[in-house]
Amino acid sequence: MKSCPKCKLGSPDEATRCDCGYDFETKKLEKSYLVSADALSLEELSKVKSKANNWLAACLLTLFFHTLYLFYVLGDGSAPVFGILISILFVFFCCQYAVAKGYNWVWGLWGLVTFLGLALLVSKPYRKAPSRI
Repeated sequence: MKSCPKCKLGSPDEATRCDCGYDFETKKLEKSYLVSADALSLEELSKVKSKANNWLAACLLTLFFHTLYLFYVLGDGSAPVFGILISILFVFFCCQYAVAKGYNWVWGLWGLVTFLGLALLVSKPYRKAPSRI
C-alpha cells in the first residue's frame, strides 16, 4: 500500500495514479480519473448549451429593447409600464437561462442588476441540473 503525498490517500502498490490525480511514476499532479458528479458528457453539454443559448439570446434581445426604451421613449414623458414589462421579461429570461445552465432559478434574479447580473450568469460553467427531491 502506498500513500499519496498530495492527499494522503492510500492506494494499492500496483496503482499508477491516485484518485486525486497525482501520478506516482512522474511525481506530478495530473487529471484525476474520477468523473465529477456535475460533469456533463459532450452530447449532454451540446444540448444544454443549445437550450441555454436560446435563453441568452432572449435576455440580450430584451436588454436591447430596454435600452432603446430608456433612451428614446422615456425621454418623451410616457408611462413607464412598457419599461417595467421589459424589465420583468428580462429577469424571467435570466431565470430560465440559469435553469438551462443547471442552476436554481434564483440565480436568475441577478438579472435585476442588468449587465452585471447577466455577465455573472454567462461566466458560470454549465453543469447538470440539481436533483429534485
